[in-house]
Amino acid sequence: MSAITKGFYHCNACDSVFESDIIGVDSQYCPECGKEVVGILDDGLSSASQSSNQALFSEEDKAEQIVGGNAQEKSIPIDDSDDGDDLSLDKNKVATQLRAIFIGWILLVILVVGIAIHFNRQAEDLTESPQQASKNKRQIALEKHALKLAIPNCVNAITGFLGSTTPAGKAQYVYDGIRLSPEIEAFYANNPDFDRRDIQVKVVEYHDLNIADLNAIGTLCQLNTGERFEVVFIRDGQDWKIEWKSLVRYSPTDWSLFSSSENGEESEFRLYMRVLDVGRDLAGNDIMVKFYKPDVYRGGSYTGYASESVRVPAFSAAGELIAAMTRKRGENNGEDHVGMKIADFDPEHYHRVRVRVRLRKTLDGDPYLELVDLLANHWYDPEIVKQSGLPKLSD
Repeated sequence: MSAITKGFYHCNACDSVFESDIIGVDSQYCPECGKEVVGILDDGLSSASQSSNQALFSEEDKAEQIVGGNAQEKSIPIDDSDDGDDLSLDKNKVATQLRAIFIGWILLVILVVGIAIHFNRQAEDLTESPQQASKNKRQIALEKHALKLAIPNCVNAITGFLGSTTPAGKAQYVYDGIRLSPEIEAFYANNPDFDRRDIQVKVVEYHDLNIADLNAIGTLCQLNTGERFEVVFIRDGQDWKIEWKSLVRYSPTDWSLFSSSENGEESEFRLYMRVLDVGRDLAGNDIMVKFYKPDVYRGGSYTGYASESVRVPAFSAAGELIAAMTRKRGENNGEDHVGMKIADFDPEHYHRVRVRVRLRKTLDGDPYLELVDLLANHWYDPEIVKQSGLPKLSD
């Protein structure tokens, strides 16, 4: 039998099998990874390689001579240094993966708990707890009690106001009366009030109002003669005072005398506006309106000095606002934009407006009105109520 000069080697580092000259295990290196191999391979090869290996190990003395061992060293000692490194790397990799999985699981649990808390809170908000319901009920009761306690002071204010015979005397019951004193003087010079010192007033309805930065109460008062009228009271320190301009429907000019003014004269008025063609399609047509000066005190019927019909182009800014006001009437359960309940008090199809109008005269001298500007759809003092209350044109 010929001497074996080549053999197959197995590299534990990269798992390569290669054929090489038998030059001794300690001097044999893997041609793939360059690391030292552990010995001649004796299994796991093809049939041709196996037969070569069988021949290689069939003569023990030659094998022992080739590998430089003795008769007891058929198995070559294995160097475990690289294998240990691989095992250590595998363990570290597994540990890292386990840590990542654990951290991910913890984060998932936190997320699930957070979502559950969020939805539980929403559910609590939607379904009021008995404790919260009881707290809200107590708060409402306290607010109602505070309103009830304020009503006697309101009655004293309106009684004192009506009983005062001078503008200065009336001004002391008016909210921001010092600022309004010149207008109060001018108003009562043109509209003298009759003596009401023996009049009795009671509040038949009241509720709080939403006027920014102020405590306000809307009331419906009744005289002992039967007339009813609205009064808004605003808290001023410890006192409750009257929102005067909405009470008297203040205008700087006498409405009944405006028609005798010069051609082209303008003035502002607090009026009722009635749209005459309610229910028709206003697009493409002029809108016809009439203006009325409302009485301050009235019983169950409406009276007021009416203007002639005023033509407003439908596609003008004022025309679009009027159309929007007509569409929106009744959408707020009969309340205006500060919460005053007016639905049952105003005549049907009448709108509260503050307007600037211009007097015109024909060649024959007959007066007629032009609508210059639609300023607001309420009668409040603009210094007190900041928003105009007009509908948005984009609606």
